Amino acid sequence: MKKLRNKEDKPRDEVGKFSSKGVGTTSATVISVGYPPEVYEILRTLPSRSSYIRDAVIKKLQEDGLLNLEEAQSIK
Repeated sequence: MKKLRNKEDKPRDEVGKFSSKGVGTTSATVISVGYPPEVYEILRTLPSRSSYIRDAVIKKLQEDGLLNLEEAQSIK
């Protein structure tokens, strides 16, 4: 697939949509979660909430014995 370029030299696909790889995890697997309003209000104030939530989930998986240290280190 040939990438087209716009005036700012940002990569676009053949229909003109930006084709940036983005930031954060390189995995295409996503799990969306709803939060109680109180928790949501706190989370939305965090500067990097995705990273915070990811780290919290990894920590909880380790505490519950579902993820060992080596696996956790390879995730980060």
